[in-house]
Amino acid sequence: MLLSIARLIGHKPSRVILGVFAFAVSIYFGPLCFAMLEDPRDHFWFVLGLGSTTGLFGWWARVLLSPAMIGRHPVLRIAVLAALTAGTAAAVYAFFYGSAQDIAWRLFTACMVFAGVLMFLGTLAGPNKSFKPTPLRGSA
Repeated sequence: MLLSIARLIGHKPSRVILGVFAFAVSIYFGPLCFAMLEDPRDHFWFVLGLGSTTGLFGWWARVLLSPAMIGRHPVLRIAVLAALTAGTAAAVYAFFYGSAQDIAWRLFTACMVFAGVLMFLGTLAGPNKSFKPTPLRGSA
């Protein structure tokens, strides 16, 4: 299942769709994320802004960097996974924090959570990973 999600996220059309959605999220939430970082006296909003900003950077890294590059560099892969986790957690909070009557807000943040989870699972599996053990040489 993780391999199929990794293949889905790795395809160019999927990355283009996620990039367009990331552009919309960046336009809508980007200024708000940076505004929350301005006042470090209110720790809760600072942490939420930091998680949102980190999540946006992770989202853009996952969309712009090739799956092979993320698979070759384990530190980069862990950084993208951590950023996507922070961003998804911030989106989950935004989903529950919004008004219950505002359906558009709930739908938009639910799509962000879904995209974050999908990209996290696709990055977790990594490109060209197989769960089958590699055969030993000469044992055919």
